[in-house]
Amino acid sequence: MTDSKQVEQTEREFKVGLHRLGESPQTVTLVDDSNLNPLYSRPNLWDYLKQLVWYRHFIVFEGRSKANQNGTGTALGRAWIILDPLLQTALYVLVFGVILQTSRGMENFVGFLVLGVVFFQNSIKGINSGNTLIQKSQGMIASFQFPIAVIPSASVMSSFFNGLAPVGVGLVVALLTQPEIALPVSVIGIIPLYVFVHLFGFGCTLWVARFTAMVPDLKSVFSIASRALFFLSGVFFTIERFDGYETLQTLVRLNPIYQFLASARLMVLEGVWPSAEIWGYMALWSLLLPLTGIIFFWAGEDKYALVK
Repeated sequence: MTDSKQVEQTEREFKVGLHRLGESPQTVTLVDDSNLNPLYSRPNLWDYLKQLVWYRHFIVFEGRSKANQNGTGTALGRAWIILDPLLQTALYVLVFGVILQTSRGMENFVGFLVLGVVFFQNSIKGINSGNTLIQKSQGMIASFQFPIAVIPSASVMSSFFNGLAPVGVGLVVALLTQPEIALPVSVIGIIPLYVFVHLFGFGCTLWVARFTAMVPDLKSVFSIASRALFFLSGVFFTIERFDGYETLQTLVRLNPIYQFLASARLMVLEGVWPSAEIWGYMALWSLLLPLTGIIFFWAGEDKYALVK
């Protein structure tokens, strides 16, 4: 048998085999898949960070577009951006200052409380916004190929813009309620402190987002933890209330959110800069948490598209 006849016979046998499998021989296409990559792959960490930087303009735009939407669709509109922290402070003054008498011994309980409220809310947003963030963003994750850390980055950027007005309101109220109205130079320290708070929040968002993506039941755990932090961060009391309980005082001082609140009050109400040790401690939390968080979040990059 000649070579040409052997080839023809082989082709006929191949076509017969395909017909037996219920397939049409005309639809068979050979594809070189040697250069194909998995759809939901995880790049190396350095490339991942470079991609994240490349999306920086989108992150800022997304954060701005979702910021300051409080009150949308209501009669007072964006006035609620200012009214909300004022009403919350009034409520806490009534409950903790008048009813529970936690204001005893304080010259400016209103200023103390309003600074505690606005800075605590900014500090805790990272935990609250990270809860099931991946589940809420599945439509975007399934539709586009991009570093998924863009989502928590945009969320924290939105929190950054959202928090500016309440912090401004808190500063004005705290200064106006001072026994001697003055504008201490140390108030300028609120700027780096505000940045530290949101870097800390970014780290919290990264950790919480991945934890709740892998184990959705942790959403309730983190919600309870954020409520517990409200009572353990000195929002409405001074640490002197724990005199005689040195272990408890130490635990409260180790809480970075407490240090954020205490530093804001020190600079605004007393006109004193926090010590270098306190600045260093806050900087450590604000840099270490997002650095470890981005690595932890990146490690699950190839799994987020499968989260339900």
